Amino acid sequence: MPLLADDYFFCAHDTISGRCLLSERTVGLGLASALLGELVLFGAVRIERGHLNVMDTGPLPDRLANAVLDEVAAERNLTRAREWLRYLARDAYDDVGQRLTRADLVERQQVRRLMRTTVTYVPRDMNDAGWPAARLATVMRSRTIMDVPDLTLAGIVSATGLATAAFADVPGDPRRYAHHHLVRLRHPIRESLLELIGHTDAAIGDAVLSHRT
Repeated sequence: MPLLADDYFFCAHDTISGRCLLSERTVGLGLASALLGELVLFGAVRIERGHLNVMDTGPLPDRLANAVLDEVAAERNLTRAREWLRYLARDAYDDVGQRLTRADLVERQQVRRLMRTTVTYVPRDMNDAGWPAARLATVMRSRTIMDVPDLTLAGIVSATGLATAAFADVPGDPRRYAHHHLVRLRHPIRESLLELIGHTDAAIGDAVLSHRT
C-alpha cells in the first residue's frame, strides 16, 4: 500500500534525477506533515484544536509509522501539532528516503561538493516516481472525487508550494479542491486532516519568516 509520505516525497522531487524541488526546511515540514497524516489515516492519532491525541498505540503495518507513533505516545506533555511538525521535520527526509530505499523504489547516492556531502535519493523507475502527482492531476482534470489519502496529499502538496510543479496543467486550485471535499467527508478523521493541512501551511509561513529575519 502506498504511504502518504512516500507519495509526497516523489511529488517533491524530479522524477529522473531525484533533485529536490523545495528548500530543505520546506520539504522537511511537508514530509513531517505526511508522516503525521499517516498516523491519522491509520486511526492512531487525531488532531483536535491544535493538539495530537493518541487513539491507538499500534502496532501499525509500517516500521517508520510505528516509530513516529511511539515517539508521539511517549511524549504526553508534548501535544501541539505544530511543535511535532517542526520536530519530525529534522529527520523526516532521511527517514522517508530510507523507507523508500528499503522498498527498492530509490537508490541512495552521496555526492561531495564544496566540503559538504549531499544525499540524493534517485528513483529506480521514473514512472513510479511520477505516478503520485500524475494520479492527483488526472483526478482533478476529470473532476472526480479523490480518495481520502489523495485529498490529504493534495492539501499538503499545495500547502508546501508544490502545486505549480505538480498541477501545472490542471485548472483550479488543488488546496481549495482538497478542502472542499474533505469538509464534505462524514468521518471522524475529517477535522484532523483539515487541521493538519492548516498547521502545515502555518508552519511553512513561520519557517519563511524566521529565515528572513
